[in-house]
Amino acid sequence: VISYNTVLNACAFSADFGSEKKKRAFQIALQTFNILRKETINSNNKSIDNINDGKKPLVMDTISYGMFLKCCTNLLPKDKKRNDMVRNLWKLCVEEGMVGNLVMNELERAVSSHKVYKELLGMDLFVDLNGKNTNRVNFEKMPRSWYRNVKGDNNLPGATSAPWKRKKRDM
Repeated sequence: VISYNTVLNACAFSADFGSEKKKRAFQIALQTFNILRKETINSNNKSIDNINDGKKPLVMDTISYGMFLKCCTNLLPKDKKRNDMVRNLWKLCVEEGMVGNLVMNELERAVSSHKVYKELLGMDLFVDLNGKNTNRVNFEKMPRSWYRNVKGDNNLPGATSAPWKRKKRDM
């Protein structure tokens, strides 16, 4: 998975090379993401007897989702098409329980407005402990299912290494 994530990272940082190269970089990123997703699905669908074929199963991680969001941000125009792609990606990420620190950072950058960001996360995550509306995500209210497959405490949404500096979540 590290190699795939490295390709996604390289694509994300190809934004300074003109529109044709950005377009090609996004095509590569999309192909890479789709291959990784397909391989993850295949790994998850194998019976226990077929998994031990000498290879470690390929499984996407929160970095894969975060890097692809970065590709969307850096390589696509800030428009409805990008918002739609980000919405679909967010849905997959939540379903897979892969919402981590990088995903949260990149999601806010990837959408066209804070309104869309709030729409994706749900308004109940923008209420502080006193019940007041806020513009910041309250990570204490984030459903555990959204990050259930995130590995490593520093990758968890709202981990202490994050800009919002909150305590690590209980696993």
